[in-house]
Amino acid sequence: MIILEQVTMNVAVHTRGATVYSKTRPVLSNVSLAIPSNRRIALFSAFESDKSIFNSLLCGLTAPRVGRVVKTVNVSFPVGYGGSFRPDLPVRKNVEHLARLYDLDSKDFAHFIGEVGRFGPAFNRPYSEMSAITQARFARIIGLSLPFDVYQLNDRCVVACKDKRDVLHQLFDERFQNAGMIISTANIKLALEYCNMALAMSEGELRLYDDVQEAFDSLRDATRTVRRRERRYLRRRTQQAPT
Repeated sequence: MIILEQVTMNVAVHTRGATVYSKTRPVLSNVSLAIPSNRRIALFSAFESDKSIFNSLLCGLTAPRVGRVVKTVNVSFPVGYGGSFRPDLPVRKNVEHLARLYDLDSKDFAHFIGEVGRFGPAFNRPYSEMSAITQARFARIIGLSLPFDVYQLNDRCVVACKDKRDVLHQLFDERFQNAGMIISTANIKLALEYCNMALAMSEGELRLYDDVQEAFDSLRDATRTVRRRERRYLRRRTQQAPT
């Protein structure tokens, strides 16, 4: 179980595209919610940045401004995240370091990643020498190979795992059968295919739904309401401005 206890988080606003009311926008406003860890949950939000902040919050990369997150399970960092890799170190050394962080046998884990990923000589070269496509595939293999109770993914990662000829599909399929998942997406078709619950983030609120389509529709309606409110506010500001 993942429990949010009166969690508040804001994000700085630099453009009108986010809001016109203040220099900060609420991501979560005094949210208390229990999120099951054994379900496959779609995460919907009008803003991609909110989903990223929420992912970082759940895995411990970010701390809430107010409140706390209580976890009785291990939650992954976003699968495919490569920000922790040292570009100047060989790929193998990066893998061994990550394995030690999660109390795994570094040599065995590195051997496993090298074998299933079929990286060949590139595995002993600096991470920076990998192409961007290979780096992304490598980061996804790492994320799905580490043992977690709940995996956080985005829709690009899920789509990349659909190729049945690739080891990514095998890793994802095993996790899909046995672990919980939180999939950040704006694609309702993908959410309906893979998820059996949903979270909807809007204007600082976070709601859990048993019906994925209902969550998607509620967020869409809420987003339209916010946009209409912003347009009315801007019209009033324009009419009141000195000529």
